Amino acid sequence: MDIKTYLKQHKPRDRRALADAAGTKLIYLRQISAGLRRASADLAIRLEHASNGLMTAREIRPDLPWREITPNGVVQPHSSQSGINHTTSPQEVA
Repeated sequence: MDIKTYLKQHKPRDRRALADAAGTKLIYLRQISAGLRRASADLAIRLEHASNGLMTAREIRPDLPWREITPNGVVQPHSSQSGINHTTSPQEVA
């Protein structure tokens, strides 16, 4: 779910609670939802946590090279980078 949809579907007190939990202001979230500003990677992650996963950092900032860790511990690139193989095991990272 994107920020615009989240804000439309939730009550004003829930919107404010989201902003507070993410450490930002509601007006800033409205500016992001209107395309006037762009959330930082850090804010995108905080919003994912604050929304209990209803919004994901990837949905908020799909332009960033997010990586995911598979159940077997392998780090894989975001699907939009599928042409590039950056697969790394946890042992190679350490």
